[in-house]
Amino acid sequence: MLAGIVLLLSSLTTVYASQHKIPIEDSTFQDWSAYKHEFALADGSVLTDYAATSFAGSLSDNRIIISFVPRFECVPVISVVVASYITSGEATPHAVSLEIDGRELPFPAIVDAAEEAAFRYSYNASILDQTNLLQQLDVGSRLVVMFNDRQSASVDATTAAVGPDKMVSFSLLGSRKSGLAAKALCEAHTPVPLESNQ
Repeated sequence: MLAGIVLLLSSLTTVYASQHKIPIEDSTFQDWSAYKHEFALADGSVLTDYAATSFAGSLSDNRIIISFVPRFECVPVISVVVASYITSGEATPHAVSLEIDGRELPFPAIVDAAEEAAFRYSYNASILDQTNLLQQLDVGSRLVVMFNDRQSASVDATTAAVGPDKMVSFSLLGSRKSGLAAKALCEAHTPVPLESNQ
């Protein structure tokens, strides 16, 4: 089920750029804030997404998104949108890892083009692993997303150097407040009944 959620949210990333976002009250702290998005689907139904997000400094191409979708029981889906120049213009799903307060974690990802010059890396893990990662983000202070060329036979994956242009850093101060606000609205959400086109 979770892979389906990740794929659906990934396919909507192009809509994120043009979709009007509705801010969630009392969800902002430091660089973090939460929003409600509504997407009209081809079958006439509406997909609502509540998301907490933050940008990596002033580089608006790079952001982290924690999404909660009522239709999928408000399971957290954690994604990072990164400018394509960070990865030399190539999607690198097997070369990405996270570091939260100095502790490195694997980040198996599904990659989709988010915008013209950015990729969205969505955490492809079980519901339990998504929830565990969210808990670590909630109590952490700094997240670093690293891109290593671990596919190359000439590079030892345990000692591969990561250049400053191959990492993106996020402050996690405020992630818990924004995430809780988004999740609370997700859990209180009453879905709009699907109207039959018959």
